[in-house]
Amino acid sequence: MIQSMLFLKLIVAGHSTLYITRTEGWFWQRPYPAPLLLAATTGTEILGTLVAVYGFLITPVGWKYALWMWCYVLVEFLLNDFARMGIFHRLRVRDF
Repeated sequence: MIQSMLFLKLIVAGHSTLYITRTEGWFWQRPYPAPLLLAATTGTEILGTLVAVYGFLITPVGWKYALWMWCYVLVEFLLNDFARMGIFHRLRVRDF
């Protein structure tokens, strides 16, 4: 079950990292991600979630643990964006 949870975390967090690293500003600012990127990442995250929940070739985790992992990843996503912006600010102040 731990491997299934790690699979789900890697799928959701890995794709979410694309939204953070594509721009120097906050993830919710322009330029917004292309519709094709949104469709590809969202579709893969949904498919990965269904694989983890129902256990296709892995141990099923169920909806309770899948939703818990999604919440964990979303909080981690926001914390990573705040940390990234803090580091960018710090580097700009020092003029590297």
